[in-house]
Amino acid sequence: KKWKYCYQCETRLREASVPRLVVRMSGDASAATGEAVELMQSILLQQSSRTLTAAQWEDVRRKIAEEPTALYINLAVRVVQHWTSELRDHDDQSQQLPGGVQPLIEQVFLTLEKDFGRDLTRAALGFITYAVKGVSDVEMEDLLSMHDAVLDHVFQYATPKTRRLPSHVWLRLKQALVGLLVEGEQGCSAWYHRQLKEAAEV
Repeated sequence: KKWKYCYQCETRLREASVPRLVVRMSGDASAATGEAVELMQSILLQQSSRTLTAAQWEDVRRKIAEEPTALYINLAVRVVQHWTSELRDHDDQSQQLPGGVQPLIEQVFLTLEKDFGRDLTRAALGFITYAVKGVSDVEMEDLLSMHDAVLDHVFQYATPKTRRLPSHVWLRLKQALVGLLVEGEQGCSAWYHRQLKEAAEV
């Protein structure tokens, strides 16, 4: 028995620079995992001109075997592209590669919170999640500008004349979300995959 796992809405994904992945799988789980690892290798080389050590690839192979889907590969690349050839700090969650899509999504979200702040990240992801047709950049700035906790964090070292979120704050976070969002009508950003939306609803 053979089947395919592939992205839908390819035009939208291509416009949003989401890598196009097609994972062909058969009844042989080890063969499917091998194909997934080879796909990750090609993506890493293409996107960041780098690869991993043999031991790191073996770690990746074990994790992919748990859920060898295109979504897992896309998310896993976000994590492993920052690994170095040296031993990783096992106390740093961002340096770990969880098995399964759901734990990996949770780690990606936690890393975003660490990099951009908990209030800003959670508010922005929430607005993307519950918007009916996505959120434009202007709408996102307006919404975040009404969130006191977000503004308190952004302006913790300054007192602006006007308490409005600077455009670059949202744009930096949006850039970090590349590959997780698609752009819809009128430039509105929305999740490209149902599981990302469901994870953000929690």
